Amino acid sequence: MSLLIRMHPDDRSALALWEIDESEKKLRADLDLGDFDQQRLEAITHPHKRLEFLSARAALAELGVSVSHIHYTPHGKPQIKGGFLSISHNHQFAAALLHAEAEVGIDVEDIRRNFEGLVDRYLREDERFIVEDDPSIGPMKLWGAKECGYKMHGRRRLDFKEHLRFGTRDGAWFIDVLKESEECSGKVEWLRHGDAFVIWAVQWDNPT
Repeated sequence: MSLLIRMHPDDRSALALWEIDESEKKLRADLDLGDFDQQRLEAITHPHKRLEFLSARAALAELGVSVSHIHYTPHGKPQIKGGFLSISHNHQFAAALLHAEAEVGIDVEDIRRNFEGLVDRYLREDERFIVEDDPSIGPMKLWGAKECGYKMHGRRRLDFKEHLRFGTRDGAWFIDVLKESEECSGKVEWLRHGDAFVIWAVQWDNPT
């Protein structure tokens, strides 16, 4: 069993964390992929990337999502009828987040990943305190929150430094999308499980 966590961050959402340790044969046998996902899988040639793709769908299935019903916006954001979802994966873990009422974004990282180069490139001056206050985890929070904001927003052409701002408001953490005419905000939470760092954002207001 590759499921590490299945939890409800609140009464309208569900989250699953999956460890990538099963074979492609086993994953494919357990999943009923839709036609478009089947085509996407066949286009992936790297064996481990195929496992990551399938494991993210396995995490969704653990939340009760019929993966054969996943469809995508013109910008590539996954969708299902009657809810909002987001997925993430890396070489070791996959994660999925489902929400009944609001757009969401999720990111999963290996706690051992080095983020120094990314932080130098995408850090805003008003975000510097996040890294300075917590040099070990702060860079991962910053990058993960921006990934979540990008996914929650669900459209392309966002600059991670110019358009995405991570910070606090009224004692809570938020990721703000600052692109004109497409502004929105998401409340950010995170957890650590072994070597997995999971961070997610739930839209806090309606996009303009």
